[in-house]
Amino acid sequence: MLKKLILAAAIGCVACVPTLCRAQQPIGSYVARLSEADHFNSQGQRLTSAAAIIRQDRANFHRYNIRDPEDQDDAFFADENNRATLEKMLERGRAEPGVISRVVTGTPLVRVDVYRSNAGPFIQVTLLDKAQNTFAKPDDSPKDYVGSFSTEFLYSMCSQSDTASREKCNLYLQGLLYGLDIGRSMQRNGTPVCTSGMTAEAARLRILDFINGITGGNPSNNKDGGDWMAFMGIATGNLCK
Repeated sequence: MLKKLILAAAIGCVACVPTLCRAQQPIGSYVARLSEADHFNSQGQRLTSAAAIIRQDRANFHRYNIRDPEDQDDAFFADENNRATLEKMLERGRAEPGVISRVVTGTPLVRVDVYRSNAGPFIQVTLLDKAQNTFAKPDDSPKDYVGSFSTEFLYSMCSQSDTASREKCNLYLQGLLYGLDIGRSMQRNGTPVCTSGMTAEAARLRILDFINGITGGNPSNNKDGGDWMAFMGIATGNLCK
């Protein structure tokens, strides 16, 4: 009887080795969309490893407040020190076949389960959408924004590293700086402009009407800067009285 017990214990120990028989304690889980914004670090450099992308997603969520609609909160990676060990956690953990390449080359929806073991914390990454989400061809043309121009939108627009967002941010800042310079110059010359709460749509229509009137409906005939023509379109008939 004693020999049988010893043999059973020995078999159990041997069986434990290949499966890394370790005490696993779940300590957290979250869902995240690893979007294009998560594939670049804060210096705008593209990330090339799955662990770095998953880590950037958590940094975007907790530190930079850049979040996708599917992103969920988690307590473990709210700690910057825990995020710093994520690469080692993925090495100690596991992922379904093909997950690593999907994270690097696409924008998948994943579930990340965090465990604590004798060897240290580790993560398990599972794909939640099986369809292949690869990067779409970037559209570099700036798009009109419809909605309130909130602090969150301004920050998001100017913190993204894709070409379209950067161009929109630069165009906005260029117009803002130009407007401040011209406004100061007009104030010094005693001809300040009063727009009386003019909306963006009203300004757009005034500018188009002004350009059409000056150029006879052919803007290519005019060689003035677009910023100057925009200012003149708004300022005409709106000098403060």
